[in-house]
This record gives sequence, C-alpha cells and structure tokens, in this order.
Amino acid sequence: MIIKNHNENSREKALNIPTLTLICILSLIGVHALLQVLDEQQKTLLILKLSFIPAIYSNFSSTIFYQIYSPLTYILIHGNLTHLVINICMLAAFGSIIEKEFGRLNFLFIFFSCSLMGIFLHFLIFQNSYSPVIGSSGGICGLFSFYLINKIKQNKSSNLKIIQIFITLILIFYLFSLIDIFPQIDSTKLAWVVHIGGLLGGLIFFYLKKIFLNKN
Repeated sequence: MIIKNHNENSREKALNIPTLTLICILSLIGVHALLQVLDEQQKTLLILKLSFIPAIYSNFSSTIFYQIYSPLTYILIHGNLTHLVINICMLAAFGSIIEKEFGRLNFLFIFFSCSLMGIFLHFLIFQNSYSPVIGSSGGICGLFSFYLINKIKQNKSSNLKIIQIFITLILIFYLFSLIDIFPQIDSTKLAWVVHIGGLLGGLIFFYLKKIFLNKN
C-alpha cells in the first residue's frame, strides 16, 4: 500500500504545471478567447498590432512603438484553435520540464530569447514581407531544443550526434514548409524559419550556460 500511494503521488506531481509555465499558457488562452468575442474589424486590428510584420522593420527612418513590442507580442496570437492547442500542449510539456529542472528565470530566458531569435532569423530572410507572423512556436522550439540537448548529453552522446539530430530537425521543418502535412492549420503557411531559429536558440543557450557554469 505504501508503494502504491507513493506512485500515485508521483503521478499527480508529474501532472502539475509550474507557475510561470501556467501563466504563459493562460495568457495564450486569454488572448485567443478575446479575439473570438471581437468583431472582425477589431479582431483584424488587434492581430495586426500584436503580430510581427517584417517589412515595417526594413525602414527605421521613423521608429514607432509597434517596432519595440511586436518582436515579443507576436507569440500571443494563434491562427486557430488547433494551432493554439498544439502549442499549449508543447509548452505544458517542455516548459514544465525546463522550469522544474532549471528554474523560473532560465525558463523565461530560454522561452523569450528563443522567440526573439526565431523572429530575427525570419526577418533576415523575409525582410520585405508584409505577412504577419504569429504563434509561440519559436520559443517552444527553444525549450524543446534545450531539453533535447540536455537529455542527449546525459546519455553521454557526442556533439556530432547533436549536429546530426539538428540537421534532421531542420530538414523536417523545411519539408513542412513545402508539404501541407497539417491541413487543419495549413502548415505550408506557418513560419517554419521561426521554428528553426528557436531550435538554434535553444542549442546556443545550452552551450552558453555550460560555458558559464564551467567558468564558475
């Protein structure tokens, strides 16, 4: 009986989502719910205000407030319920692991920094695009990347193995941009470059963290 109760408690704890991960999830749900109650004009206006539009950053002759906040607020918007649910599940899984294992500050840093890296890479490739970029996948890919490398390193795999895995993941994301693998969210229109930027961000921050820890 003691062993059974211990296992039940362990399963309950495994289902708990840490505070900051939960706040992020509720924020995504809240913004999506708000969009559903707005009329079409208000909805479009809010999406344009919060999303990232690369072409607006190609000319800094007159800086506007939008150019300051949209590299982060784009993560709040999702194209539809399927897009939102997928990202929430991924954030709950990998965000929880990172926050529990590495702490709140590391979770926030990885999530938001990788979101920035993802959108920056997208901007470098699509500087003249007026298509709004939305979704929190860049930051989530960063969390996944950080988690994946940590697991690989725990298994004492080589850096070459990590490079091979990341090349495979990048090729998979590129394939997604060519073939509509997820028709429910029209996957060919997703900003896969943002996903790749997030993956690379998680990779970079893992090794930066390792370098600074070794120095200390």
